[in-house]
Amino acid sequence: MTVGGPIQRVLAWASLGFCFLVFPGILLVTATDHLLKVVAERQRLATLGRLEARLNRLDPYKRDVFFFHDRLRRAWEDAVTSPDPVRRMAVWRRRLQRAFPGGLQFVVWDGRGRLQEALTDIRGWRYVLTRVWTSLRALTIAGRQDPAIDPLGLPEVAEQIKLLRSVLGGFLVPWHLRLPFLPDPLGSVILADFRPDRSHCWFRVDDRLGVLVFLRWDLLHRQCGLRWQTRRLNARLPAGEGTGFAFPEGQERAGASHRPRQIFTRPGMAWQSEIELALAAFDNTAEPFQETAHLLLAIRPLEAGRHAFAWVLRERALPDPRLVRQRVHLGLALLALPWLWGAWSSWRGRPLPYLSLRWQLVGVFLYANGLPLLVLGFIGHDYLQNQRATWREQVRLQGTRLLRACDARFPTIAEELTERLRVGLHRLDLRKMPNALSDAMRARLARCLAACSPTEFYVVSSQSRIVMSHLTEGRAGPRYPTTHLRVIGRDFLRFFNGELIDIEQGNRAYSAQGIPTHLESVLNSALEYLGRVHRMRFGDAPKWCFWEVLGPLERGQADHILFVFWSEARMQELFLRQILPRLSPSATAFRVAARLSDGRLVRSARCPWPRQARRVFPASGELPTDLLELPDASGTVWLGTGFRGQAMPEVTLGAFLPRHVVEERVDALRRRLLLFGLGSLVLTLVIGQLLARQFLGPLGWFAAAARHIAARQFRFRLPAFDRDELGHLGDSLNRTLVSLEELDLGKVVQGSLLPGERFCHGGFICCGRSEPVTDLGGDLFDFFTAGENGCGVLVGDVAGHGVPAALMMAFAKAGVALAEASRTDPQMLLRSLHRLFRANQEAHRRPAVARRAASHGQPSLMHRPMTMLCAVGDGHTGQVTLANAGHCYPLLVRATDRAATYLEIAGAPIGAVRTPRVGTLRLALAPGDRLILYTDGFIEARNAQGEIFGFPRFREAVAAAHEADPERMVAAIWNALRGWAPTAEDDLTLVIMQRAPCPGTTA
Repeated sequence: MTVGGPIQRVLAWASLGFCFLVFPGILLVTATDHLLKVVAERQRLATLGRLEARLNRLDPYKRDVFFFHDRLRRAWEDAVTSPDPVRRMAVWRRRLQRAFPGGLQFVVWDGRGRLQEALTDIRGWRYVLTRVWTSLRALTIAGRQDPAIDPLGLPEVAEQIKLLRSVLGGFLVPWHLRLPFLPDPLGSVILADFRPDRSHCWFRVDDRLGVLVFLRWDLLHRQCGLRWQTRRLNARLPAGEGTGFAFPEGQERAGASHRPRQIFTRPGMAWQSEIELALAAFDNTAEPFQETAHLLLAIRPLEAGRHAFAWVLRERALPDPRLVRQRVHLGLALLALPWLWGAWSSWRGRPLPYLSLRWQLVGVFLYANGLPLLVLGFIGHDYLQNQRATWREQVRLQGTRLLRACDARFPTIAEELTERLRVGLHRLDLRKMPNALSDAMRARLARCLAACSPTEFYVVSSQSRIVMSHLTEGRAGPRYPTTHLRVIGRDFLRFFNGELIDIEQGNRAYSAQGIPTHLESVLNSALEYLGRVHRMRFGDAPKWCFWEVLGPLERGQADHILFVFWSEARMQELFLRQILPRLSPSATAFRVAARLSDGRLVRSARCPWPRQARRVFPASGELPTDLLELPDASGTVWLGTGFRGQAMPEVTLGAFLPRHVVEERVDALRRRLLLFGLGSLVLTLVIGQLLARQFLGPLGWFAAAARHIAARQFRFRLPAFDRDELGHLGDSLNRTLVSLEELDLGKVVQGSLLPGERFCHGGFICCGRSEPVTDLGGDLFDFFTAGENGCGVLVGDVAGHGVPAALMMAFAKAGVALAEASRTDPQMLLRSLHRLFRANQEAHRRPAVARRAASHGQPSLMHRPMTMLCAVGDGHTGQVTLANAGHCYPLLVRATDRAATYLEIAGAPIGAVRTPRVGTLRLALAPGDRLILYTDGFIEARNAQGEIFGFPRFREAVAAAHEADPERMVAAIWNALRGWAPTAEDDLTLVIMQRAPCPGTTA
């Protein structure tokens, strides 16, 4: 197979296909599979997170006592905020009783305690229900201030507990009366009795409306909350997603491995059998996330064998990898089509579209850079996702730190309140107040204290009388037992005025009155915390207190003492309302909200309140929540995290940050990566162009040099390039051009050494033609005169081609010119040339000459032998003497029959042996006879099949090319050879010596 054949072209295209198609395709398919796995896992986790969030929305309704508390609380709050609370409650009553027929009984009062009989389902209890209204009203007002209040601590409740039990239920536990006021999700209806018609109750009584609701026992065991929330969620979810729950149905069957379940989910759900299998797998493995053939499920156990679940179709949650792979394979197939077309065209030998070498080089550079960029693109995608997760975690940590910092600053509120009270009381100048407080002084004192928003304050005189009291919540009567305050206040004043001496007597008096402290501790606290806001246990719970003595203390005439109290909830609310507005959105992108113990909210400036934001507030004892996504009504998605206070244990805090803050950072990073990739491609393009210019600039000059060489314009020279490989190549090419110019000159010189195509002398006509296979040839022919009537012809062939053969040919030409005396005798002429060749060879064998040639890296060029044939004819007689020194046998063509005959004359080439061996032959030529002298280039010419022209074909060609004019015969023989072999592999020389028809013709 020749070089560049079909097999080599196929191998070349196969290599190109592997480098530019197969390997990138394998890389692309592998990276796509990895990307699909990453995306699928990320979407699976995101889907499971959404399913878990839906379970969180079902979790508060796992017990109906929580559900009915939430429904009744919403109804009551909606009613009390309307212009006509009673009428609005009537609407809610009808709605709830229609939704739960026979399950609810209502008792409704207006704001003055008047029973609304049209809305009351209990008859015959008019007087008793009126008295119950008083107790429930006091309990409601107190519960709004402090959800953890002890109901028996209120006189209205302690005195009416028996009456409450007779109405609400015989097994009512008084402590449970606080349950309707606990914050979500702790608030619930109250278990009061085991009567089927009124087992549980719920109440809220205010200055605008009073409601008491009784619930049936079986109503709280129907999964009403789960059913209601499930329907509500499923109505808002798109097709292919849903929530539900499963609960045991009846008793356990005999022989069954588990109790049969009843599944409640979206109507028309076609995959309930798969849900049953997932629930069974959950019972066996406790794995909360289950996958079936068509569904992804999140399962959570509730109570009493019930399970809540959220599901989504796999085809909606996870991408279809087959579709993506098909698109990738289709793209690779489309890319393979041009390659297949190019390979087929190359196989068939068709020319391909031209693409400049510059763009080929740029394309290779782009490919070499684009392939790693493709890999980096997939790695960058993973990096972006990991960076997004990192930034989201940073948001959670920063939000938690911000909430911790807010919580840690809570004790500073005591110092601020202390300073504010000191300044306010100093302005009132209470040190100089009279023994009796005037109305104007009372009003000024009330305004001063109201600015600090205490829960309540009291002024106790030295006569153990409370001369001034105030509760900011507006409830009549003091919050704490006044006996304690009167006794403690009197002892404070006696001690400050120097009247209290017997400490032991004071301790016995405290014990007799049931005061749970000692006089020493009271006095120590008075001395330590006088004029300062501090936390202490005063009564049944920790309180924040401020004590100050009023009157001329320096004269020992203090007549009054001021007690100011803040509940823990009130103090925390004051702090939050003070600190949260200071969180400027310009300083931090976070928005902070706080939920107080009674469920009320305090927010920072510009903090939207999405409906789902309550999910970030952890319940008591829980750890901070994870980062949640919370959409609001405007479409903005917030990232929220929660924290339960440590310095403020009754407050839960939440920090919110718009999600677009994180996404903008991710987008900015994505843009930087894309710009990096585009910049790399642009840089590659520029470098490719520069390198193309660096390489193709010299190549353009080289192409120009090739065109000048083809046009034989050897005077063209390349400019000087950089001193690199191309520069060295340019220098070499310039030297080659110089050599070619010299060779061209040598060809001209060599051509001048050959005679003209026609020579006539002594009755002979000679013509010849020679074509070297290279610029310089080794063939020689010459015409010369031998006396007055003699004509000589000489044909020689030096072994080889090129410059050495041309030099030997010129050397032989010079030898013929020097042997002028022996031209009449061809044998003597050839012998003299042999002696000349041998002498030259002996000279070049000398050591000094050999060493000089070897030092220049050139072997001796004068050791080449030369064949030669010489013919000398007499113009008068027609006698021709032939001498042959190893040359091809001449052909004799007689004019009479035009037959061509080889004249076999043996001899040895000149310079080949030591002793010359020259064969001779004498013959007579008649007018018109011709001698054909030639070199072996004619005989050894080969056609396309490798067959040589040979002696027989040459003789036939000579016989067939007989012409009257010898020059035309030379042309005919030459054309016959070219018809056999268009190209020659050796120098060609052809000479014809003809005896002229008219003797005596001279040149």
